Amino acid sequence: MAEEDDLDLNSLDDDELVKQMHDDLYDGLKEEIEDAVHILLGRGWAPYRVLTEALVEGMRIVGIDFRDGILFVPEVLLAANAMKGGMSILRPLLAETGAPKLGTMVIGTVKGDIHDIGKNLVSMMMEGAGFEVIDLGINNPVENYLAALEEHKPDILGMSALLTTTMPYMKVVIDTMKEKGIRAAQRGLRRSSRRRRLLPRCRRGGGDRQGVHEAPPQPPGRRLGAAAQRSATAMPDGLPDIEPRERTLLIACGALAREIVTLIRVNAWRHLTVSCLPASWHNTPEKIPEGVRRRIRDSRGRYDRVLVLFGDCGTGGKLDEVLAEEGVERIAGPHCYSFYAGNEAFDAMAEEEPAAFYLTDYLVRHFDRLIIQGLGIDRHPELQEIYFGNYRKLVYLAQTENDSLKAEAEAAAARLGLTFDYRFTGYGGLGRFIDRRIDLAELEATPEGAVWLG
Repeated sequence: MAEEDDLDLNSLDDDELVKQMHDDLYDGLKEEIEDAVHILLGRGWAPYRVLTEALVEGMRIVGIDFRDGILFVPEVLLAANAMKGGMSILRPLLAETGAPKLGTMVIGTVKGDIHDIGKNLVSMMMEGAGFEVIDLGINNPVENYLAALEEHKPDILGMSALLTTTMPYMKVVIDTMKEKGIRAAQRGLRRSSRRRRLLPRCRRGGGDRQGVHEAPPQPPGRRLGAAAQRSATAMPDGLPDIEPRERTLLIACGALAREIVTLIRVNAWRHLTVSCLPASWHNTPEKIPEGVRRRIRDSRGRYDRVLVLFGDCGTGGKLDEVLAEEGVERIAGPHCYSFYAGNEAFDAMAEEEPAAFYLTDYLVRHFDRLIIQGLGIDRHPELQEIYFGNYRKLVYLAQTENDSLKAEAEAAAARLGLTFDYRFTGYGGLGRFIDRRIDLAELEATPEGAVWLG
């Protein structure tokens, strides 16, 4: 039985119904869109007209508001899911009626990457623009693209990648095409842009924290470096009272703040200052390069050395361009998962199981806020399948041996319907990078160097 405030779509004239469809797309109302598509078709509208005037125009409005920061990723995905419902009705009818065709596009997510949100959005919009789209799905090696090019002779080739580690595979495909003379013969082939903001990057949060504050307890079973053991009671805060030769500034992602502070305290690195940029910038990685540049330039004349503790973090190489211009080094690796686990070890892990979703201590602590709430799953449970439908396993890369965090990570895996894999990494390359690039002045390191907690 319909509720009193339900709108009877059949009661609307054509213009009103189309405007209502725009509103319903904006609100992500899939069932209403499907009903409205059937109504317009029943009134004699051509499938192509329904597609262009109702669906594509509605999504154009969504795109403008997403660009302007009025809508965010969850809302865009709900709108796309609603459009997908309408497209499922129209697609076979468009083929039957011979709707105008602008060309053919082959698109797929590259090898090692299982993310398809951006790919699916591009596919829908290209279909709406009049292209026939051949979707290769996810995790495609170069052979899949070459076979599709041979079979379909497309005007456009689209490659999708979310991960920094998989984006370079686009170049593998392009270089192979050049070697085979394909790209030279088909001038229309081009690479689609990555949609960096449409994905479960899931590493929002943190704040613009200056300096070093209270550190968490030292994880059990880890030894201090010799100097740190000798000096641990020299001052009330546990740090030795010495005058360092050089002052070093660490410009870091806010998601690493807790771990960096711990390393500083247990190693008695008295001459380091930490300046953290917002961890929320992982959701808008275009802010990272210039944000780091500003912080570097603000430090000129105040520090002898600047080090950057960011991975590439989705900047597509832009961060490294900035650092090359400024003459500053960063820790090697595409993201914190990689330098925690070790870059080679992480590459092997990702190759073994590309359908893995990773958590660190930081993400476990903030799982509900950053992932469930941040991605809108608490408000729209249907988004969980859109985000995580291609994942198979949750891997917890633990920095500390903490039974409580491990239990929370396992609960997170169950919440997402994924199998659970626990791997203790300690702080991995984070401590090694700092230790090998600073002058510890009068601090005496152990033969292996200062403690790295892993």
